[in-house]
Amino acid sequence: MGFFRFVGRHAKQQALHLAYATHIVAGARIVRRSYRRAFGRTCPKCRAGYLHPFSVPVDGQQQPFRGCDNCDYYEARDVRRDDDSLSRLREIAEERLQDMGGEEIALQTRRFRRLSRIWYALALLVAAGALALVMLQLFGLTFVFLLLFSINLAAQGMAASYRYWQLSHRTLFVRGAFRQWLRNGEWII
Repeated sequence: MGFFRFVGRHAKQQALHLAYATHIVAGARIVRRSYRRAFGRTCPKCRAGYLHPFSVPVDGQQQPFRGCDNCDYYEARDVRRDDDSLSRLREIAEERLQDMGGEEIALQTRRFRRLSRIWYALALLVAAGALALVMLQLFGLTFVFLLLFSINLAAQGMAASYRYWQLSHRTLFVRGAFRQWLRNGEWII
């Protein structure tokens, strides 16, 4: 029976391979994983599960929430407007920062500062290349691409400097922190 079972499995695999079914299944796995990474946030509590949307009737109205599929963590779907979810996230962040220790936090802040400077330098370099195209009167799609790419790099630099500011001032999950960062003018560090 072992020989016939082996031949049957092998024939089935070859038929699936000829019909591109194995490639389709592998592609579907990649798409599913990418979709989950893009739209499904990882759980801040256990870091193993993903937050999935669900709703609960409260006072006759359906209230939207997100819950982890691995642990008991849940939060309001629009976290920025829910003070309970923000305070819960703030507590989790403070616990993680206390677990990290001072040296590791200092290492992360230096890393974000270095990343910010690298992104800004790359943005300036690409913008200089776009400006060189303008000076050489070579307008076209390359100029537009370089300009948009420079804006993207500058946005990455701003994100890294914001993370640096958040860690150095301990303003994780604080309402209005982004506006305060903009008002302080600490975009370029």
